[in-house]
Amino acid sequence: MTEDSEPQKSEIAAWQWRQIVNGATDTAIITTDLQGRVTSWNAGASNILGWAEAEMIGQSLSRVFAKEDQEAQLGREIADAMTKGKGGGEEGWRLRKNGCRFWAVGELSPIRDKSGVVGFIKILRDRTAQRDAEEAIREERHALEVLNRAGSALAAETDIHRLVQIVTDAGVELTRAEFGAFF
Repeated sequence: MTEDSEPQKSEIAAWQWRQIVNGATDTAIITTDLQGRVTSWNAGASNILGWAEAEMIGQSLSRVFAKEDQEAQLGREIADAMTKGKGGGEEGWRLRKNGCRFWAVGELSPIRDKSGVVGFIKILRDRTAQRDAEEAIREERHALEVLNRAGSALAAETDIHRLVQIVTDAGVELTRAEFGAFF
């Protein structure tokens, strides 16, 4: 195959790219300028976060972070994206337009052109359902451990006072109640 007969790379038109990005309805795909002001906002971002694109264009991406850490979190992610090639990545609380908190994971990566970094892309996923399921599994595992430990202790115990204490201790631990509240 000669140079002239090599297949040409086809470029994706902007409207096609926009359609692809908006097809990710369960993933927020957001671009920002160098200061973290939103320059594009996909349908997934609207679904997850509640703001329409028109409400967020030009606004600081810090609005999506938990109030106690808004500006600092965005600053850390931008700094890490510039120095390490990726910022964020850890799970944490985020905010929806209505003020509700939800558990999410997101990464901020630099967008480059020939002159260098010109902005950032934020990919954010809602992990609330998974976190709740993981927490339920942890709770169930804890309950089984407490019951197994109590069952083993009960099988070996003959003193009625000690039996009552074992059951009481297990009940307090399972309910996370104060001792007096258990009764």
